[in-house]
Amino acid sequence: MRTYSRFIGILLGLLVPLAIWALRYPPDGRERADWLQFMGRFHTVLVHLPVSLIALVPVLELLGLRKRWEALRHAAVFVLGLATLATIIAAIFGALLAYSGGYAGELVREHMFGGILLPVVCGVAVGLRSWMIRKSTRTAQLSYGATLLFAVVVMTWTGHQGGSLTHGDGYLTQRMPVRMKTVFGLKAPDRKASPGQPPDAFYLTHIQPIFDDHCVVCHGARKKKGGLLLETYSDLAKGGENGPVVTASNLEKSELYRRITLPGDHKEFMPSDGKKPLTKQQVLLITQWINAGASPAKTLSDLQAEGVKVAAPVLPRPPAAPDYRPFMAQITALEAKLRVRLIPVSQLATDGIILRTISEPQKVDDALLAQLAPLASLIVDAELARTKVTDKGLVTVATFTNLRRLDLAHTSVTSAGVAALVPLAKLRALNLVGTRVDDRAAPTLRRMSALQEVHAFGSKMSEEALASLQPGSQPTVEKSRPTSKTEVLPKADAKLPIAPKKAAATTTPDESATQLPQPKAP
Repeated sequence: MRTYSRFIGILLGLLVPLAIWALRYPPDGRERADWLQFMGRFHTVLVHLPVSLIALVPVLELLGLRKRWEALRHAAVFVLGLATLATIIAAIFGALLAYSGGYAGELVREHMFGGILLPVVCGVAVGLRSWMIRKSTRTAQLSYGATLLFAVVVMTWTGHQGGSLTHGDGYLTQRMPVRMKTVFGLKAPDRKASPGQPPDAFYLTHIQPIFDDHCVVCHGARKKKGGLLLETYSDLAKGGENGPVVTASNLEKSELYRRITLPGDHKEFMPSDGKKPLTKQQVLLITQWINAGASPAKTLSDLQAEGVKVAAPVLPRPPAAPDYRPFMAQITALEAKLRVRLIPVSQLATDGIILRTISEPQKVDDALLAQLAPLASLIVDAELARTKVTDKGLVTVATFTNLRRLDLAHTSVTSAGVAALVPLAKLRALNLVGTRVDDRAAPTLRRMSALQEVHAFGSKMSEEALASLQPGSQPTVEKSRPTSKTEVLPKADAKLPIAPKKAAATTTPDESATQLPQPKAP
């Protein structure tokens, strides 16, 4: 116990002054001497040693429970003590970085206190381990085990804060599967508008997203490097510790513009610390916005009406379907009941869901499709190949208003059923391989203006009927075996050529369809 007391005394002697200083004088976002920053940056190197050592201790303890590996438990005491000393050194160098590297904000303070708390907990665990060796009581074992577990929790939480400092708030949860986010109640952050700022303001739709992707990681409410916030226009207008960073209609006096156009190896170049730089397109958008007066409220139409030439801004992609997260309970229940899969297209909640039936296609019929009516607007891709769906079921499919792709291969649908699909104004790809669809479907396909691909090998449609399709609807059609080369449309009003395709029993919409060139947007 005497050794334990001395160890704890030395530990507190090193960390208590640091904790008191951090409480009274938290990092203020100012950059200080280069030599301090140089030393502080070793924190990112040193911190990995205690992390690996702390993670190793429970492994040694658990393996040591087996008699043949009992010696490993003796090594655990040494490793834990070494981890404690390593966390103290990492905490000191971390404090140097926090106070000299221009950091400030809640996230920095949380990471600092986690870094100070961790060696204290490890030190207590060392003392309890020594006590357990002398008196192997149930109380000693439970106390040591609980403290060691707490040390792992503190290490994980502190590491998460550090990762958020480096990569952005919520770094660990950014790519979390959507269903896990729903379980934990995590929501995508809403874009913040300043007072009086319309939702279609050019700043809000084109400039703020650039800051969100490249700048807020260091200039957000929880980090605030250099005293600068870039989460809203109001934050931008306040500037940083050295004053305003944007001067309307004056690039030379706009510090923001200067920083993003410096050479990449310049110490003041932004984004800093090796983060992904802005693209030429993004720099040009910011340049034009500043030259046009750096307005928080003017829309793209307003700027164009004033004669401002905006460099082809990338407009936000319209949602493919409504946000499916409010429907998660229904989605889960229908999956369990109907034995189908309802899978998100991507991490973006407005990209819609895919209906998959490949696991048990013979159990999918018209009645099952009717039960999916509550999710009709969410389904953008329906894989119904080899199911028992008939023309009656296509009436239900026609209510999937946001449907982009539809696979009906080897089903009993006919041309009459295809006619029910005309209301699907967004349908781009249709697979009719091995169906009973015949020449009567050609007029229907011509009416579907969004249709770009039609796969029809093994159907009852003749090549003449397929060739009669006009480029007005411009679907790519597959019917025949491959030829030596693909024919090119000689003029705008020519009949659609038949795209080559290998004869196969299981053709899918994604298999080497020849795409006709789409007209460029004006």
